[in-house]
Amino acid sequence: MFFLGMAAFSLPVAHLVDRWSRRKAVGLMRSSGVPSLRHGTGRSYLAVLLPRMMVGVGESAFAAGGTAWITGVYPPALRGRVMGVFYLIIPLGATASFFLAD
Repeated sequence: MFFLGMAAFSLPVAHLVDRWSRRKAVGLMRSSGVPSLRHGTGRSYLAVLLPRMMVGVGESAFAAGGTAWITGVYPPALRGRVMGVFYLIIPLGATASFFLAD
């Protein structure tokens, strides 16, 4: 469900980022991850499934919104380095989660 939420909302969110404030769009999508705090306490299949989908919806903003935001903030000479760090953090965070999770 995480990947389905991400795939289904990637294009609409990218459109929102282009038409609206990048900062506000990323902030709004960040708040969609709040339901994930409750997915561990779900008492039914749906109560676990839907919060995971909402996290995917939130994640869909970070690729489009983060890239647009970074390219708007940093000068062309630094963009390659900053984008490299931005995209390096994603697999590092995923790897760290496997080692740090209970």
